[in-house]
Amino acid sequence: MISTVIVAGGQFPKKEIFNEIAKDVDYIIAADSGYDYLIQLDVKVDYLIGDFDSIEYDINEVKTPDIIQFPKEKDFTDLHIAINKAIELGSKKVTIFGATGTRLDHTITNIFLLRILYNNGIDGKIIDNNNEIILIRGKKEVQKTHYKYLSIIPLSNNTEVSISGVKYPLTNKQVSFMDSLCISNEINEFVANVEVSDYSLVIQSID
Repeated sequence: MISTVIVAGGQFPKKEIFNEIAKDVDYIIAADSGYDYLIQLDVKVDYLIGDFDSIEYDINEVKTPDIIQFPKEKDFTDLHIAINKAIELGSKKVTIFGATGTRLDHTITNIFLLRILYNNGIDGKIIDNNNEIILIRGKKEVQKTHYKYLSIIPLSNNTEVSISGVKYPLTNKQVSFMDSLCISNEINEFVANVEVSDYSLVIQSID
């Protein structure tokens, strides 16, 4: 199974968080200034992609095997383009770092980009220092890890939600996009079983 890590230009993760995921992947893609973080870690980058409007490293000194540059005026964000590249490479698992940060517009859009991965049959995930975000539809087992909280955010109205193995279980509960009912639950067994009738975000987090 081909696995890929993408590093975008948002909040960069702690070194140990990144290394734990990246040590066994097939490809590492830097989206624009994500390269600045990777070069500090002395990580081999397979593809550097973007319009390079935010990268601090001198692009002329980049030794990445494949540099793919786009114009600044374009219809897609750098991360979106990097995701398309991961799909082109045949990835079945994609982990994204640097997708969250101070730019709320980018953060929200980046989270919704998980839908592209899902629709292509790819296991997609966004990770930062405090959160792990996936998109699901149907059933999903969520392992109990170091994260304290488990939240479910339906992306449409009248989504039927069932959760077991948690502090606040639900069975076939209708939850709308605007509800906060499924925020800050806690896994109290080895595995939480989540089932949703429509697209929903599953977020594990710590303070």
